[in-house]
Amino acid sequence: SVADSVKCNIYNSPSSITPTALCGDAAHATGGVSGQGCNSALIDAAVLVDCLIENYQPRTNVENIVGTKKAMLHQSLQSYSNKQ
Repeated sequence: SVADSVKCNIYNSPSSITPTALCGDAAHATGGVSGQGCNSALIDAAVLVDCLIENYQPRTNVENIVGTKKAMLHQSLQSYSNKQ
């Protein structure tokens, strides 16, 4: 039989303490025999890396470097959620 792909929401935390994203099996509902667990984790990791490259580029001469890095990280995770 042909395996179906299920597109689910990816969750990220808007917490101001620790930016967090769910990837792979934690973010996708997959059956135990579909063989999609590892596949979804690898795809999620690749998309997350692309989002970090696109959105997370702090400059060292910024006055509030910690706040800037955190804002960029939140933007990266939001972009990741939108793409997945």
